Amino acid sequence: MLAATAGLVDAVGFLRFSEVFVSFMSGNTTETAVTAAGGGWRDATLSLWPIVLYVTGCCLGALVAFHAGRRAFRVVLLVEAALLVGAALRPGGGDERSLAFVLVVLAMGVQNAALSRTDVAGVGVTYVTGTLAKVGRLLAARLTGSRDAGREALRLAALWLCFAGGGLVGGLGYGALGFATLWAPVLVLSALVMWSVVAPDFIEDAQDGASS
Repeated sequence: MLAATAGLVDAVGFLRFSEVFVSFMSGNTTETAVTAAGGGWRDATLSLWPIVLYVTGCCLGALVAFHAGRRAFRVVLLVEAALLVGAALRPGGGDERSLAFVLVVLAMGVQNAALSRTDVAGVGVTYVTGTLAKVGRLLAARLTGSRDAGREALRLAALWLCFAGGGLVGGLGYGALGFATLWAPVLVLSALVMWSVVAPDFIEDAQDGASS
């Protein structure tokens, strides 16, 4: 669900903010370098801005997770949801200087810390390049005899499909509802928070597994 949420937000952000990614920093890094190489230093600085925001969001999320302890999952998602609510309420202009852009990119950075205290902390939920690289390596391991690698490759491939599916929903939603589509991930995050409160054992067991 977190990967699908990230895919949706990234699609909405891409369409809203002049084709700038809000969670895919590899693309923004390439754009920054290419723009700078062409002499467009001012535009290159704008391309660098979301990278700074994303790293700041990751740092913020990690600090929240650290201080929240065993409640890290729900508290991090609450912070992310609050940032997205702020963006949805103050959409502003469709560029990198708007408050909405700042809040959305921060939210995507924060989300990375949601699973930081669990045994799946190494799996990215707001980007998929690393996930696809892992799928390729696991497929190679499966072809050389590892059955467990095949199962893990399928799990990570499903994660990529969730991200892509979220992007599809985000693109369709933006065409119909515009930036108001951002309320959809807020509802999903709220549901995940409520689930973690009602049935906390799953997350807490994962945290215990990561720390053991």
